[in-house]
Amino acid sequence: MDLEDYDAAIADFTSAAALDEGGLSGRRALSNAWVTKGDYDRALEQWDDLTALDPFLRPYGLSERARVLCRVGRLEEAQRALTEI
Repeated sequence: MDLEDYDAAIADFTSAAALDEGGLSGRRALSNAWVTKGDYDRALEQWDDLTALDPFLRPYGLSERARVLCRVGRLEEAQRALTEI
């Protein structure tokens, strides 16, 4: 795989996340790939899905959601996510 073939990486990470639906590492990798590609809404979906699937991971998911929101300048939303932790 080409080091900058984000579409292939996203396909692979999507498959990995589907195998382990509540898996943190697959969701993290998929979110990071979407961020790198510039699709922040899809990156946020990964954290929303993860926090819905596993309440134990909610604090981590919310902090990662806030990180993505900060990256795109949605600071008020990021602050709201952090206050939910």
